[in-house]
Amino acid sequence: MAFRGRVFRAALSLALCVQLAAPALWAQGAADEKKDPAASKQDGDKAKGDKAKGDKKGSDKAAKGEAKPGAEGDPATGEGEPETPPGPVPLSETLTGMARAEYEAGRILFNDGDYQGARLKFEKSYSISQDARLWWNIAAAEKNLRNYAKVIIALDKYLKDGGELLTEQDREDAKRLVETVSTFVATVEVSVQPAGATVSVDNIEVGTAPLAEALRLDQGDRVFLVRKAGFLDHKETRRLGGGESVKFVVSLKPEPTDGRVRILAGAGDSISIDGRVVGRGSWEGALPAGVHTLSVTSPKKRPYQSEIVVQVGQTSTARIALEAEVERRDGFWAGPWPWVVGGAVLAAGAGVGAYFAFRPEDEAAPPIVDGTLGNAQAPLLRF
Repeated sequence: MAFRGRVFRAALSLALCVQLAAPALWAQGAADEKKDPAASKQDGDKAKGDKAKGDKKGSDKAAKGEAKPGAEGDPATGEGEPETPPGPVPLSETLTGMARAEYEAGRILFNDGDYQGARLKFEKSYSISQDARLWWNIAAAEKNLRNYAKVIIALDKYLKDGGELLTEQDREDAKRLVETVSTFVATVEVSVQPAGATVSVDNIEVGTAPLAEALRLDQGDRVFLVRKAGFLDHKETRRLGGGESVKFVVSLKPEPTDGRVRILAGAGDSISIDGRVVGRGSWEGALPAGVHTLSVTSPKKRPYQSEIVVQVGQTSTARIALEAEVERRDGFWAGPWPWVVGGAVLAAGAGVGAYFAFRPEDEAAPPIVDGTLGNAQAPLLRF
């Protein structure tokens, strides 16, 4: 493989050198002719002598009746047959300099199977020479690359710009090739609202809406992308069939400038946004992007207030549970007296408890005193 590559590069270099040196060789030959005017004069005299001898022989043959019918000067046919007008000069002879070098390099690459490289060389030659016949070579390379839509585009330019450089046979061949590859190409009419959006197919930008003409696209799955500032992108994949005509209609949607908020509160709670009541219990809606004030209130509950941040294209959720307020009473129980009385009772209880807790264990019990009941002891307290 490496040897083949070296041979190919050597052949390409040799061809380029020959093409670049040829104009200089032709110029040298012309200069040599100008340097020897004597030789030129001798050649002219010899040519005149040969012509005189030929005229004499012709007169002799005419006198003897040997002239052929239809020959020049024959009275039976009048003047001789008109000469066929010359056709266009071959492309290889009209190109010069770098245009010819690029053309010859493209031919070498094409014959070697490098169709992509050949296409680039032919395109470069055309950019220099503007010879429309190069569009045929470009179309041939595209056909071998299976870019059938590009084949039609190249041949359209070939037929449009070829003019007198093309023969009738050239035009017929181009039309037949267009007809053949059209069975593998779909025609797509694109309509986009609003105008000014860029249209891309398979990540290649094809123009700005409205497009000047319908698109020619190879059959198969094609990915369309329509984009404009201030609007959401529209991306869609379409399967195109060869030879069919389809319409691609798109209406772009403006980019959102707001977000959504969902508030979940208790039953009957009043929900306000920026001082305006928007619902009770729960609420969901759109708000402009930015900071807003949320308030939730309800009777006998502590009010809630906070700031919320709304982001473009996003939904925020807030769950609010209000706390109940402490109940307040009027009259005696509203003042400080309940606290004073309760404190005294607690202090008395603490004193009695302290007595029993710290009473001496060896203290003797009081003696029994005889009373009117005689020697009977008083019963213990029951209640």
